[in-house]
Amino acid sequence: NRIQNFVGQYTDNKTTPSLTFTPIADEKVVFSDYPARAAKGLIANTPAIMSNCANEAAALYTFPTNNVTAGPWQPGVNAATLDGWLCVSANTSIVRYNANRTTYRYQFVGNFSNVSPMHWLGAYHSSDLTMNFGTYPIVRGNGTLLEKKTSEVMQDYLLAFMRDPENGLERMGWPAFEPFGENGGVIKRFGADGRPEQNVTGLEVQGACWGKEQYDPFP
Repeated sequence: NRIQNFVGQYTDNKTTPSLTFTPIADEKVVFSDYPARAAKGLIANTPAIMSNCANEAAALYTFPTNNVTAGPWQPGVNAATLDGWLCVSANTSIVRYNANRTTYRYQFVGNFSNVSPMHWLGAYHSSDLTMNFGTYPIVRGNGTLLEKKTSEVMQDYLLAFMRDPENGLERMGWPAFEPFGENGGVIKRFGADGRPEQNVTGLEVQGACWGKEQYDPFP
């Protein structure tokens, strides 16, 4: 109650910056240099799936005060998406690869109106969870056939990974991510171009992290 009251009173003052709560490195639970720890082998020796949504920051960026239909400033959304999510995943993938840890990568890009009711939302942060759990129909109807098929294929992959993290995805044709492979490796893309899934290059998805491509939040 004391924390809630303080935050409520603190943010009543429009000239006061808002509070943020982030993890603080204590070198016990949260660490200040994860690449250094990975280089020493101090990283879980298990495969991992690392995912991003194409328009991650859309629902978290400052909305316009007068025209919500227009959506937030897209260049700012793109920058926040890159800095806060995509490039973090890209760099982590490299750290894991150098530490001989298997990583699978996917990008969710589905822009389905029952999940993203405003056209500018696109595939915002966590919108892929409705696909992974098959819960996309619970709010605004059953959705489209593409939405259904996208959810089903994503769940099939997750189940295969849970049953056999070492080989399950490879057997289904999802290759492990190799950041230094041809065109930056292979990343799965879900819900784009009228197709539930497709393979795209790492360069296409995250080339903007190294200034090699323009970032596309609505591929």
